[in-house]
Amino acid sequence: MILELFANQNKKMKLMVLNSTQIRQLTGHKAPLNLLDRVDRIVLEKKIVGIKNVSSNEIYFQGHFPANPVMPGVLIIETCMEAAQVLFKDKGQIKFKQIRKARFRQMVRPGDQLVIEVDRKDMSDLSCETKALLNNTERDFSYGCS
Repeated sequence: MILELFANQNKKMKLMVLNSTQIRQLTGHKAPLNLLDRVDRIVLEKKIVGIKNVSSNEIYFQGHFPANPVMPGVLIIETCMEAAQVLFKDKGQIKFKQIRKARFRQMVRPGDQLVIEVDRKDMSDLSCETKALLNNTERDFSYGCS
């Protein structure tokens, strides 16, 4: 679904809503690494907002930790990276260059929902600032993609 809106200065912005199947087609990820469930908003090559619904059926909960399931931090970062791949789908394969100031302030457990935000910091390269929001608490990840 694509909605065209007119922003300030008469510039068109396209807002896209994508489901998990469409995201999988764009990223090429296969289970269990297709982590992003939905994209609610994209401002082309500038910003994306996506959703990760954390389910008790996720395979990583079998070993991390069976009696106290917690989503591994590396998979939270991978979910942010998947959102960045959707945002920059026309740029080809992108990879992490670095991760700075990653902080995990609260455990992510089954039943939680992460809101993933990726903002492009510099239009001359693919540097991004990301946030994974859970219950009004932020986990900030700043990284560059190349």
